[in-house]
Amino acid sequence: MDTFFGAALVCNCLAMGSALVLLFFRYLPRSDPGRAAPAGAFGCLLAVVAVTAVYGLRPWLVGIATVEAGMVFLLYRRSPMHLPGSLLLVSFYSAVLAAVTWYIHFAFTINVSALTRAFFIAGIPSMLVALPMSCVHSFLDIEAFCREKWARRNMPHASSVVNGPKVSVHLPCYAEPPDMVIASLDALARLRYDNFEVVVVDNNTRDPALWRPVEEHCRRLGERFRFFHVAPLAGAKGGALNFALARTAQDAELIALVDADYQMAPDFLARLVGHFDDKRLGFIQAKYNFRDWQDSLFRSGAYWGYQVSFSMLFRSRNDRMAAYPMGTSCVLRRAAIVDAGGWSMSCVTEDSEIGVRIQAVGYRSFTFDDPVGAGLVPETFAAFKKQRFRWTYGPVQQLKQHWRLFLPRRFATPSTMSVQQKILGLEHGFVLVTGGLGFLTAMPLALAALVSMLVHGEQPPMNRGLWIGLVMGLSSALALRWCRYRYIAGSASKDTLMAMVVDSSLSWICTCATLHGILTKNTAWRRTTKFKAGASGWRVLASVRVELALALILTAAAIGAIASDSSGFLLLIGAIFGLKSVVYYAAVCVAFVAERDLRRAAAVAST
Repeated sequence: MDTFFGAALVCNCLAMGSALVLLFFRYLPRSDPGRAAPAGAFGCLLAVVAVTAVYGLRPWLVGIATVEAGMVFLLYRRSPMHLPGSLLLVSFYSAVLAAVTWYIHFAFTINVSALTRAFFIAGIPSMLVALPMSCVHSFLDIEAFCREKWARRNMPHASSVVNGPKVSVHLPCYAEPPDMVIASLDALARLRYDNFEVVVVDNNTRDPALWRPVEEHCRRLGERFRFFHVAPLAGAKGGALNFALARTAQDAELIALVDADYQMAPDFLARLVGHFDDKRLGFIQAKYNFRDWQDSLFRSGAYWGYQVSFSMLFRSRNDRMAAYPMGTSCVLRRAAIVDAGGWSMSCVTEDSEIGVRIQAVGYRSFTFDDPVGAGLVPETFAAFKKQRFRWTYGPVQQLKQHWRLFLPRRFATPSTMSVQQKILGLEHGFVLVTGGLGFLTAMPLALAALVSMLVHGEQPPMNRGLWIGLVMGLSSALALRWCRYRYIAGSASKDTLMAMVVDSSLSWICTCATLHGILTKNTAWRRTTKFKAGASGWRVLASVRVELALALILTAAAIGAIASDSSGFLLLIGAIFGLKSVVYYAAVCVAFVAERDLRRAAAVAST
């Protein structure tokens, strides 16, 4: 059976490589698309030859290839996927199926002690629970590679208007730099739209030196700008938005959200408002964009990480009307907010949370891949982690609060949500929950299995085909990550590499936020500071001390495993621990890169 699973894994991983060759010729600038089909065909032929050379020409291998070729053809003919995308999807999910099935077979048949076997078997339930939503998440992550025809546009298509329905622009702020907020207000004053007001709510800022200048500036800008300082005010940002909603002009039909650091383009409202001629449109979310990141290697990596989500994840969600507002650069129908019950006072991602409830009461959504304003990227890795903690904790809260909405209709809380909206609503939080629980089980169980094998002197052999398949699978995964930044988002090679490192560096904080979300009902609203940061030297290690400790533990485990067995299964475990440690070392690296950027900026400012 190891031979069967190894051959299936190798065949599908090589097919993924062939699909990537096809995609390479399809997306690479100045490439010749005419070479794509021959290159892809050659890649598939190479996969067959390679597998045949290793395992021989076996009937079951021919059967696997024939079935999967038929699945590729059917997907290509009956779906919006193009041929490279069809090959990529079929080979990817077939490889996942082969790997999961192999592990289950391996756990029950491996020639080890009962204790070691128990550790391997104990990890199977969490893996199977996580598998469905992980597959959905992977599909969303790669669908943009696989198709060019979409059911819904993801760019603004309504005519620009300058005198449409009244819009109330809500700008909540808390302990923000007054100069930054004033610049954002000045940008709103330049909007080329006649019928709007601005409601600024400063909640719970204790220092008058921070909110008094903003209040005075609103007074200078005229009666269109209204400022409220409220203390105490419960509910963090959600409480501030409810406060603003209660003080919105009676004739305002639309609510626009703008973060305190966002400077909106003059045509922000003019480009978006026309879409609300569709009376069932609940909200529009424009692409996140940022400024002042180009001179920082850390912020450039963070920037491209933000960008790729809209080009891929939100492209898929928009096509299924399952996107969500993101707190700034968005416009919502006032009636949709009211019908949904107002802003959440407990969820730390009140923006995406209300999106679920707006969909549940029957409104449509629209997300487009075009910016209408720009904000600021956090300057330090500690601030960046704090932001990502909140963005991860919130979806877990949403899942705990609204999971009944996502059940099949017979068992669900009544709503108008479609099946696709329910699946994607469930995926938004469930994939995080299973990832967090997987960390609690997979890593300790793997370490326990390693210790047990070392104590019992066990060195199970490893099929060479599985080695080939795992190496090919890892290479394909890295190539896909490279392509999603380089060719979908459009980043330069240096920025692409940094974006991948920055993305990896968030592994622990996302896991920590997920576990915290599972175990607690609520948490403090972690504000991302916008004040200029200063260099902190070696103290920066304090922000990544947990990641560094985990990296060192995994490095020691990897060395111990590899030293004990340089060819069998222990080598595989050691390699996995080593790769995981690289993820945690990435956090340390990114923290010091951000620190270096701050030092360089300070040096430039002093000259």
